[in-house]
Amino acid sequence: MIITEKKERVYNTMIGYNYPFFLDNTSLDYWYLYRVVSPKMLPDYTPLMTLQKVCEKTRSNDFSAIDFRLNHCDVLATILKTRKMFEGRGVKYLEKDIFGRQENESIKNAKVVGNGPYDFPMYEFVSIPGNSTTKSIIVALRDSLRWFTYKFVPGAFVDILLTPRKYGVFEIKGDEKEETLWLEPVAVYNNSDITRSNPLPVDLNRLNYPRDKFTGDKKKRNSDMNRAIRQSDWRSFENREIYV
Repeated sequence: MIITEKKERVYNTMIGYNYPFFLDNTSLDYWYLYRVVSPKMLPDYTPLMTLQKVCEKTRSNDFSAIDFRLNHCDVLATILKTRKMFEGRGVKYLEKDIFGRQENESIKNAKVVGNGPYDFPMYEFVSIPGNSTTKSIIVALRDSLRWFTYKFVPGAFVDILLTPRKYGVFEIKGDEKEETLWLEPVAVYNNSDITRSNPLPVDLNRLNYPRDKFTGDKKKRNSDMNRAIRQSDWRSFENREIYV
């Protein structure tokens, strides 16, 4: 809980939460794990938020693995495909491509104040509706990584946020003759279990995930599946937690 200068109580249930960002979907073996943190406040006591990289596993010759100890913003640099003038590019990306595309005016006008102690841009906490600045960043980053690095083909996998602390892994199934794709659940993990070492004993048939059949040409199928996953990621923040 954070008390602002106006004595308003702001509850942010996302501080300290971890979120997975996978870099490929043939095996989900390469990834970043980030944590939501609040390193400082604005002069009016509005919290500033950012993402801190907890750990990673990348290909040794991959650009995104270069000196990760000094470049904590790898997930954003991977999407932008550059480290040149990175701070300014990162701030612009959050302002224009993430916040600027939101319908809520509070999110659209949220401040981004440059890189913090973890080299990821710091941004203003917007309490209404429900810390959607952080939510929009997590959803947008995961969406961009999927679109840039995933293959929506039978036998590949996708990861979907299910609740504030859990994510699921799903295998893409398909019927090549009918040009149809769909998802089947494989396992559920805690968000911090990025290596997928401890699948949780849950009933996979009761999971809330996209059960649509995605049809049409390749571009349409891929776009429709990615959109459905993005919508599920958004809903996950409000879903009831899975307890085992």
